[in-house]
Amino acid sequence: MKVIFLTPGTGSFYCGNCLRDANLAKGLSELGHDVSIIPLYLPIVSELSKEFEEEALSMGGVNVYLQEQFSLFRYSPKWLDNLFDSKTVVGLAAYKAGMTEAKDLGRLSVSMLQGVRGRQRKEIKKLIDRLKNGTKPDVIFLSNALLLGLAEPLKKNLGSKIILTLQGATGFVDSLDEKSQKEVKILMRQCCSFVDEMIAVSHFYKDKVIKNFSFEASTISVVHNGIVFEKISEKIKSDKANFTLGFLSRLCPAKGALELAQVFVQLLKKEFSYDLKLVLAGSFVKGDQVYLDEIKQLLIEHNCINRCQFLLNINEEAKKQFLSKIDVLSVPVQYDDSFGLYALEAWSAGVPVVLPDVGAFPELIELSEGGLLFDANNQESLADCLADLIQDSTKARKMALSGRRSVEELFNNRTMALQVEEIIKK
Repeated sequence: MKVIFLTPGTGSFYCGNCLRDANLAKGLSELGHDVSIIPLYLPIVSELSKEFEEEALSMGGVNVYLQEQFSLFRYSPKWLDNLFDSKTVVGLAAYKAGMTEAKDLGRLSVSMLQGVRGRQRKEIKKLIDRLKNGTKPDVIFLSNALLLGLAEPLKKNLGSKIILTLQGATGFVDSLDEKSQKEVKILMRQCCSFVDEMIAVSHFYKDKVIKNFSFEASTISVVHNGIVFEKISEKIKSDKANFTLGFLSRLCPAKGALELAQVFVQLLKKEFSYDLKLVLAGSFVKGDQVYLDEIKQLLIEHNCINRCQFLLNINEEAKKQFLSKIDVLSVPVQYDDSFGLYALEAWSAGVPVVLPDVGAFPELIELSEGGLLFDANNQESLADCLADLIQDSTKARKMALSGRRSVEELFNNRTMALQVEEIIKK
């Protein structure tokens, strides 16, 4: 089958949705399907996406934004649109990524969900023409529910099977103003009639989408995320002088890097046989600078900045090196995460995790037995769980082995692709 993923990119940092789409695309490709990933808004940052033929940007973020704000750009000539989609202009937009808060994007979200009746109809038409001029896709994946406005024009013009992935949209919608939230949810439900299948990345998120968006439960399947399995590290927690805590996600308030740094300061006051260190790794954009400075100031005030390392916007190889050196991974997110690919990446490296008891994490820990859950927003509980693994190397090793086995057998991209393939063939 000819399969196309329409995936919003970030342009400058890794995101879970992009990584998930790239892992699934690779899995489907290895099953013999002809797969392409078309980036929307900004380029995709993913090592895996480089394995596919580099596709040009569609619905460039600058054009989408200008057409929303100024009616003139809804009729601008092709040469000007191409200029705004150029690498230079898009690169500048990517640099500014994260500077605009979700609460300011209500009107744009509504317009995008209106599809060809919205202010971005010109960009949608260009996307349709592009897909018409190539090999007609049998299946089109929409990366998240905020792209539902594309379902109707894609179905009517191409007749392709439309698959919607349910991941991460509820938090964004919840941050919109009340009027926009109401409009967005109504439009989403209307657009669902043009979708053939919906796939949630966890049972938790399926339930949340049904509750928040009133989607029909019978139309939603669950396929857990999977990554390309490889033993990033052959060793699992050997006895050594240092014990390193790791964080891997975006360095922003919602992901809880500051909370982990605060707990690290608490742990330094305890007596352990290990020399504790902390490594904070992950995505970083200009808008996160104030938050990063706050973390650094905390560590300076407690005279432990020399025990901490910051790895910003690391590439795939640097991420593997990071995972091979840490002894436990913790991402104390401040919201109900729909999945958390960083848990799978840690397990692949033979690293146990300590995560809050919210979102999809209880589901993942139950299936993997690869870590501990702490009481969300309770730093004492987080400190106790981390101290438990620091002091009990046998327990940590057992969880590390269980986590690795869960990725090898369950949370890998081949298993994910096989399950999705069954859904596509319905």
